[in-house]
Formats: sequence, structure tokens, C-alpha cells
Amino acid sequence: MDQQVVSKGSKLVAIIYWGLALLVSPIAIGGLLSFPNQAAAIGLVFLLISLFFLWAGYRQWSLSKQVLEEAAEIISLSKEASLVENKQPDHGLPIVWEYSSAQWLQFARWEQRERKTNTFVEAFVLVVLGSLMIIISRGANWIIALLVSIVIAAIYYWLKIWLTLRGIAQPDPENRYRVIIHANGVLVNGRYHALQNQQRWLGKLTLHEKVEPAILEFTFHWNTRRGETFDELRIPVPPEAIAQAKWLVRDWPGNQVSSS
Repeated sequence: MDQQVVSKGSKLVAIIYWGLALLVSPIAIGGLLSFPNQAAAIGLVFLLISLFFLWAGYRQWSLSKQVLEEAAEIISLSKEASLVENKQPDHGLPIVWEYSSAQWLQFARWEQRERKTNTFVEAFVLVVLGSLMIIISRGANWIIALLVSIVIAAIYYWLKIWLTLRGIAQPDPENRYRVIIHANGVLVNGRYHALQNQQRWLGKLTLHEKVEPAILEFTFHWNTRRGETFDELRIPVPPEAIAQAKWLVRDWPGNQVSSS
């Protein structure tokens, strides 16, 4: 997903945290006002919880601003690079690739099929595991467990499809289909996708030549509360840029780490 979506998501999380702080604060205030009653201790605990939510919300809001500033900086740097239009030497970044509408829409249809298939498999696994978990932990009827899991999986499916395929067929503000590859991210039709920053780090870069058009697949990683996870960003490779893509794969820092 591009950085605008990431920024909006961080703002939404910040608002949720602040809402939780607002809900908890009356309990904290009421408990503290009961001092020296024992309820004051409960009030103190809820005060600390409220302060934590306030801090977490501030952190997420700051992250949303940081993400947008990062994207704006890359977009500014890309304006000069975009003037080059595929005339760079084979070795060096940034790389600028432009496409006809037919080339890009062919890739967009392929990417939509790939994303929807992969996400459907994930949703199916979620239904199976979710149903088993509900039955085992709650002792629920299997029909109820299945229905609840299907609803959750459907929300997951449509939300992920919307986030990952948002605007994939739309050109940039200049009505051009253009990709600009930087060391830390990729600008796709005017939308910046970060591959490496304070939250993410580079993974492998793979060139798939057996599909039409050829696909360059960037993998990036980040940490969650449940451990490390990853996602992919895929872009088409113009036929005249295959050699350039092969050089990029060979020298990509994430590939060097993976092979070491």
C-alpha cells in the first residue's frame, strides 16, 4: 500500500487510542477523587492506562506526519529523475520506466488476479483456523463458529484487496504510467511505496521473466506485535529494460543480505 494509505491508517489508529483515553479518564478521575478510599488505587491504574493511550495516539499521529513528509521528499526528488525517461545508464538509481496504457493495464489485470487469489487463500485459512479456535475456546456450535469466521474473513479479504489494489489502474497526475525506483522505495504512478525506513527494511528482489509482462517483485519486512511480517510490491518491466532489471536484482542490498 502507498504511503498516503499508511498515513491515514496511522491517523485512524491515533484517533482510536485517544478515544480509549477519553473513555478511561472518567474512571481514573473518579477513583483519584475518592482518595483516601481504596478506589484511589484503581483510579491511579486507570490514569496510567489513559496516559499510555494518549502517548500511543501521539506516536501514531507523529508517524502519519513523518510518512507523508518522507513521501513528499521522494516525490520532489523524482520530478528531476522523471525528466530522464528511461535514458539512464544501465547502472545507477533512480531508475525511471514509462509504459503505454496498454502495457500498464495488462500488468494491472495480472496483479489483480494474483492479489485476489493469494488473499482468497489467506481468507480461507482464516475461516478454518478461526472456526476451530471459536469451537475450542468458546464451545460454540460449529455453524455459529463458521458464520462468524466467514464474516471476519470477508472483511479481511475486501479490506486487503482495497488497500493493496487501490488506484492500481490509475495514471499519475500528469496522466502517465510511470515508475521511479529509488534506493528506499518506489514511486508508482505518483504514489510512493516505502521499502525501507524506520519501520521497514529491505527484503529480496526477484525478476519474473516467464510472465507477460516481466515482473519485478520487491519484498519488504516490518515488525508487528506478533513478530516479523512482510509484503510484496510488484511492478512491470518494459521489454527494453530487462537488462537493467537484471542488474538491479544482482546488486539489490536485500539480496546480498539474504545470500549471506
